[in-house]
Amino acid sequence: MIFLLLLSTIHFSGNEKFEYLILDRNEDYIENTFFINIRQKPFAIYLKSLLFLPPKTDEYKFILWKRFNGKFDFLELNLGNYYATYLDGLLLRAYNDIAYKRDKSLFGLHLSLKAGIFNISGFTGRPRNILYENYDYHIINDTTNTLTGINTEFRVRKQRFEFGYLRMRDRGDIYPTTFTELYGAGMELKFDISDMFLYYIHKGGARPYLGTAYDGDGFAGGLSFYLHPVGLQFYYSYYDSIALGSGLYRYNDPRPLNRSEISINRGEDERGFSAILDFSPGPYYIEAHLSNIRTFDIRKRVEDHYVKLEIPLHGFNKITLDYEYILKRNFEPYVDLKVENTPRIIYEVSIEEVGLRALGGITVIEADTFKYTEGNLEVSLSYNRFSVTGSYIRRSKKILYLEENVRWRKLETMMEAPDNLILRMMIGEEMGGLVCSGGVCRFESPFRGVKFLLEKRF
Repeated sequence: MIFLLLLSTIHFSGNEKFEYLILDRNEDYIENTFFINIRQKPFAIYLKSLLFLPPKTDEYKFILWKRFNGKFDFLELNLGNYYATYLDGLLLRAYNDIAYKRDKSLFGLHLSLKAGIFNISGFTGRPRNILYENYDYHIINDTTNTLTGINTEFRVRKQRFEFGYLRMRDRGDIYPTTFTELYGAGMELKFDISDMFLYYIHKGGARPYLGTAYDGDGFAGGLSFYLHPVGLQFYYSYYDSIALGSGLYRYNDPRPLNRSEISINRGEDERGFSAILDFSPGPYYIEAHLSNIRTFDIRKRVEDHYVKLEIPLHGFNKITLDYEYILKRNFEPYVDLKVENTPRIIYEVSIEEVGLRALGGITVIEADTFKYTEGNLEVSLSYNRFSVTGSYIRRSKKILYLEENVRWRKLETMMEAPDNLILRMMIGEEMGGLVCSGGVCRFESPFRGVKFLLEKRF
């Protein structure tokens, strides 16, 4: 009886997702993600597993996350794999980007103490960065680094202030005096019609066996105004040698400033600005973005400008006109200068439970001496919990450094069944190329075949 009573106080929640890809090369890819959260206040256990079978192999690979959590009135404890972000990512950014299939976690101990207006966090652990690329997952920071730090946050009414310190040691270092450290401060101020934030970080360290010391500085700030019907946001960043990590992996990650979510050097050598305008005159809506990021010597540069106009029609109809201009200098492989101009028109209508969305656009691309276009058509129809989408993309000609295919046709269906069950299926082709999220970019391989996804939440 006591056992049944205790069992009734335990809560289970979780998710399982199964993906199966059939490639046109008579290969397949299998991925199964399962996580469960077992809670019995004030404790919880979090378990997550990733089992996958890459193409061209018969061996399954397995990655495991595990965490014990204790949450009390003034103290929270996490032991195992945990995520944390401090100083807007300038000190530390450990997170899980589900859509992009990128995971950055620490394995160790995280403590958070609440005392009045203060929230003090202490942490230590070994970082693990997992990257998905070419139908395979890789742990890209195969190091013995250990991160240890403390972060203090306090609030005064609507105002928030933060101070943090982090020290990185490598257990493989010959000299015990070898270290890298980050420390900084930040604030977020909120007023009736405006908000602002400012973060500063300093990086220092020593490598005795090389006889060198190094340092770097960076800051990020933003200012926003809201007075109906106008909203204006402005952001600026300056990063000089503050990156923690090397190569493809970072333990801290500044926020990207542009819609494309591109970062030039991810905190190593970068500065830039962005501005966003929101304007709602009557029933219309206008949005504009302007951004420019570059290295200090201007050798690498990315500009991303965007404007959108939403026009409501009678009933539940709406037309959206938008245009985007992207310039990349010395950013993509094989190309010194690439410019993309993309105008689009989107029509949307909904009648009770039926929805229709139609999109048409064309991208005019100039990449060094190459000039070509990519036309895009997409139609989506939805009814209740079911939707079907068809798309067609055509490139005007073959380009030497790109894939041979010049047209991509795709049909997707999605159904939300009862009991939190989601079914997705896609047949057709997907264009390969550069994809960016959160300042991290990768080249995705072209796809041709069938995708099947089944997801269950409980």
